[in-house]
Amino acid sequence: MTKDGDKTLQWCGSWAASSQPVMPGAVDPPDIQEQTVRQVMLVSLGGTHLRLRLANAHSNAPLIIGAARVALAGPDGAILPKTDREIRFGDTNALTLRQGDSAVSEPVAIDLPDRSHVAVSLFLPGKPSLSAWHSTGLQTAYISETGDHTGAETFEVASTFQQRLIIGGIDVANENAEGAIVCFGDSVTDGAGSTPDADKRWPDQLAVRLAAREGGLRYGVVNTGISGSRLLRDVIGQRGLKRFERDVLSVPGVKYVTLLYGNNDLGFPHMPDDSPLAATADRSPVKAADIIDGQQQIVAMAREKNLKVFGATLPPFLGAPFFDGTKAEPERQAVNEWIRDGGAFDAVIDFDAVLRDPADHARMRAEYDSGDHLHPGDAGYKAMADAIDLTLFP
Repeated sequence: MTKDGDKTLQWCGSWAASSQPVMPGAVDPPDIQEQTVRQVMLVSLGGTHLRLRLANAHSNAPLIIGAARVALAGPDGAILPKTDREIRFGDTNALTLRQGDSAVSEPVAIDLPDRSHVAVSLFLPGKPSLSAWHSTGLQTAYISETGDHTGAETFEVASTFQQRLIIGGIDVANENAEGAIVCFGDSVTDGAGSTPDADKRWPDQLAVRLAAREGGLRYGVVNTGISGSRLLRDVIGQRGLKRFERDVLSVPGVKYVTLLYGNNDLGFPHMPDDSPLAATADRSPVKAADIIDGQQQIVAMAREKNLKVFGATLPPFLGAPFFDGTKAEPERQAVNEWIRDGGAFDAVIDFDAVLRDPADHARMRAEYDSGDHLHPGDAGYKAMADAIDLTLFP
């Protein structure tokens, strides 16, 4: 809770992008020097106030923010007139985040509709060292010409990128909020394979369904998936077991957790030797029993905080280019059998049953496949969202 004058604000998570280190040999961070970065986020739950959660996790140098502002987003990097607000950190508009530091902004009063796009503009003086980000942003972000353009309705765009920088979460104050649903997992939760700038990840489409109910949206839907993440081993960012506290338990108002994790653990040991991650990933064998043990640890951590946990079955991935699904398939089936019948979860979301090809249960249905046989496309993510029983969130 936070005070805004005489009013006490109760916070609820509404959006997130989990931090991960930049991987050598992957896409490089944007080159920024004395420029403004404007990022667009689709918040799930609206409210009367918002605040930002910022992080310099996995960093190798301090990060200076010279100015920060937020507004409702317009097209192509513009902001809507008269919606611009200053973001403050204590009694200043500037902030220095030391290595590994995080910070939460002061409350910003803003009329924020449910499922609205907000634009957060950060002026980054000097030449910041950007060693951490969220790699699968799937949303165009804009870099200005030189200078502080945080309050400009439009600015001359010097370049764009599609990752997330610095901003780890957006919380809202909404007196009707029932809590936050935190979707925890890997690239299938992160939305890899969906159309950029279209908000078609399955958590986005779950929020659409929840908003259509009588009474409108009462829950924040927070996506903490990381593409390439593994439940049991560090590879692209911290393992799920290690980051659960940071990325799930720390979300204000968290009430429900969906857990979709394990395919990367099963598949990475079988990736080809020429894969970009082959030299750095732990490729020792992983069995169904290992995944089950890891998921049980997640459930135990959640239950300690009185959260409900919904287990999601692992989708099929035969034919994926990064690993041979035939070797991991028996283990995937064993994990799914346990998720369905083991009684560990408060409820089961059977994504496997939705996505699998009726003629070959190891393979994804063609109409749901993004083309890489691992990640669904927009239609597949919609089918996943449509399969969730909304009575789980009364």
